[in-house]
Amino acid sequence: MLFADERALKQIVINLVTNSAKFTRNGGRIDVAARRNEEGDFELTVADNGSGVPKEKLDRIFKPFSRVDNRYDSENSGTGLGLSLVRGLAELHGGRAWMESELGKGSRVHVVFPMSVAEQRSRRLVS
Repeated sequence: MLFADERALKQIVINLVTNSAKFTRNGGRIDVAARRNEEGDFELTVADNGSGVPKEKLDRIFKPFSRVDNRYDSENSGTGLGLSLVRGLAELHGGRAWMESELGKGSRVHVVFPMSVAEQRSRRLVS
């Protein structure tokens, strides 16, 4: 069982899928998956085969107002707040968010919510 703010989780999914759509050509692929990872935590992954992010920009892509040029949709480049909000919401839940990417081959964003927090809350509700 995952204990998370429903609106925050929805916002994370919306931001990640919207971001992938901006950087993926028509006919491209976006995959959304959720699973319990090796550590037993809830992990959401959004992957695409879009333009990707240069390695030198990966460390700052989650900072507010940080943007990467969008070669597929220059009219809808956004404010650079989407990924910052994703990381902030994940951290408010005791989690984390990061991106793996290769320029010209796409990106994979991971968001992890620790299940230990959810299990502690579950035990308190039962007690």
